[in-house]
Amino acid sequence: MLRSVLGLCLLVPTLQLMGCAAHHDVDEGCGIVCCRGTDRVSATDGCVCPDLARVSTSGTCAMDAGPGPDSATPDAPSPRDAGTDSPLDIDVGLSCTPTRAQYACMADTTTPAGEAFVLPMGIRACSCCPNGECHVRVRDDRTLEVTTTLCDIDCDCEGCNDAQIECEVPPLGEGAWRVTVNGEAAMELRAEPPLLGAAEPRCVELAEVDVCAPGRPGLAISGELNVDSICVDVTETGAYEAVFIDTCWGCGQLDGPCEAVLFPRTDPDAPGGVIQVVSYTSETECDVDCPDVCIRHERRCKLPPLVPGGVYAVDYGAGDRALELIADGRGTCAP
Repeated sequence: MLRSVLGLCLLVPTLQLMGCAAHHDVDEGCGIVCCRGTDRVSATDGCVCPDLARVSTSGTCAMDAGPGPDSATPDAPSPRDAGTDSPLDIDVGLSCTPTRAQYACMADTTTPAGEAFVLPMGIRACSCCPNGECHVRVRDDRTLEVTTTLCDIDCDCEGCNDAQIECEVPPLGEGAWRVTVNGEAAMELRAEPPLLGAAEPRCVELAEVDVCAPGRPGLAISGELNVDSICVDVTETGAYEAVFIDTCWGCGQLDGPCEAVLFPRTDPDAPGGVIQVVSYTSETECDVDCPDVCIRHERRCKLPPLVPGGVYAVDYGAGDRALELIADGRGTCAP
């Protein structure tokens, strides 16, 4: 999801973006083959595969079910026990293609301090039976290092599903925690003592990677997205996503995390509630020479699961703008 910089390089050829990533194929020196499904795609100038693409180990893009059961060695370390300085190091025990998760959806806004928990993450793989792996390492500087992969599974069926990945996290101390995914700043978590009361589900669309600041230790939030219009889409998987439109997006901006928190009604006979959505922005560290023109930008934000038939107010303007949504499997737009 490098729309802010890479997409602009393609759409505005005369724009001089010193940090824009050029794309190469395997014959131009990268030495890797990137595949999205069975199609070959270009690698970036950093010789990494783009979003939702995998590195082929066979040199072709034929679908592969991955290593068979006989390929595992009895002495292979478990993901939880294999410490490593690099989140993408093969020693973490993962066997599939490193692929950065795109969102995380949790049952509540905070995690229970002092208790192990599962952090669910997702990749929009749009295949019949996508699968993935996760490795988590807790660092001393209150950083949670998460590594996710996407596995190629040969399924004889039709469907468009996300890869749902469960990341097992050991007990965390109380307070704020930074989360990196595949080496890049992604979101924040708060660990709090368990509280009584209704849960407030939370989904976070992860922050966009800045190609000019790889491995940045934390989020660099510069503000909130200017929202000129909003729609709610229903994806092929049946999930609901808010779609924000900014009609004058700056070419040096990047998408920060987008957080959606559901405050459900407690009346079981009147399901629904309020969904508070905030999309943050950051600035690229690329040397960007921006033209004096407005650029249309779209930001998609995953919403928590909704009760069918429920009536929801999608609050996206600091309490003064809201979109009414009926969870009937259809999308809607603000008038």
